Amino acid sequence: MVRLMIAAACFVVVVSFASADADSDPRITRALALQKAITDAKSHLDARRPLDAATVLEAEILFANGDERYLALLKETYIACLRELSQNGGNTARVDHFRRQLRILDPQLNTDDLVAAVSPAPATMPERIDAPAPAKAAPKGDPFQQMPLDRQPAAATKPKPQVAMPDGWQSYESTNFRVLYRQNREQAGKLAARAEQLRSATFERWFGPAGADWAPRCDVWLHVTATEYAAATQKPAATPGHASVGIREGKVLHRRIDLRLDSSNMHDSALPREIGYVVLADLFPDQPLPTWAHVGMTIQGESPMEISRYLRSMARLLNEKKLLAVRDLLKMPDFPEAERITAFYVGSVSLVDYLVKLKGPRAFVLYLREAPRRGYEEALDRHYGIKDAADLHDRWLKASLKGE
Repeated sequence: MVRLMIAAACFVVVVSFASADADSDPRITRALALQKAITDAKSHLDARRPLDAATVLEAEILFANGDERYLALLKETYIACLRELSQNGGNTARVDHFRRQLRILDPQLNTDDLVAAVSPAPATMPERIDAPAPAKAAPKGDPFQQMPLDRQPAAATKPKPQVAMPDGWQSYESTNFRVLYRQNREQAGKLAARAEQLRSATFERWFGPAGADWAPRCDVWLHVTATEYAAATQKPAATPGHASVGIREGKVLHRRIDLRLDSSNMHDSALPREIGYVVLADLFPDQPLPTWAHVGMTIQGESPMEISRYLRSMARLLNEKKLLAVRDLLKMPDFPEAERITAFYVGSVSLVDYLVKLKGPRAFVLYLREAPRRGYEEALDRHYGIKDAADLHDRWLKASLKGE
């Protein structure tokens, strides 16, 4: 009996050490993550959610190392995505992305044949249109005066061709942007180049390659002074810039950004934030993002110094008992009242930053796409292994305030 007990004890010790080695071996961790991605992607395909399956699989694409099961499932998923987007008139950036990926996986595959039977007739779209009035005004107290996405109903009036440019204004066109200016053409050209870089980087961060060019282009209006900006946009003069996007039946009808040239951090703060706002309309054309996620994701594109400004405010708001609880953030349908707007921005930026650091930007996008079906709190366990909003709140505060 004694020998049996000693042997059992030795076995437990050996198993314990083996488990510790397995946990610390990155090869095993990656293999398990790849297997989980395959399993999750199959579940998404069975539920007819190929876009979610693609997001799961692409998160592990750098670690697949030629795994035949993975590559076969990835091809199947891309085909399903292409068919769904073509059938439902999905945005062209995603369609081009999946076509390009399929050509890499199978150069002999004719993607035109895959969608010929289901592709709808192409919708006519003017190259540029007037920006319609927003569906509702930006919230009072919003320091950035973001315009809520104008998701027009199907019966909305068709967009009209763009009217002539105002006197004294000129334009500089790049692939995806039309910069409208009154003074310096060289400055407009540099801003267009910077905007193109930010657009590509934002798509790559949250989704993958940008894919097709924007049609219509995004108009970027450069206002020389705060006074001119306020007069032209009816926004507070202190606002560095804002963006508006019009969407109808999942299609973007117009994109517009207004910026103040006299803003000291226009290139590193206002421009990347507003381009992030416009790109997110492409990534979520049929599904409005919750406001906290929208705010946090757009500010993720700003400079590290600007992001840290929000993160450093966490401790102060907690001490002042003004910090919003995670459960309140997740359930908040829109911007809060003015006295809570600072706490809302700080909480939104910090929470998105925390979740992105846990599993990466594309995993966060997958969570956002599935959460409306399950509930934003209920989907936490499936995507992050976090029990509920209270559990997330505790982990978030611990990481934010102790630097973990």
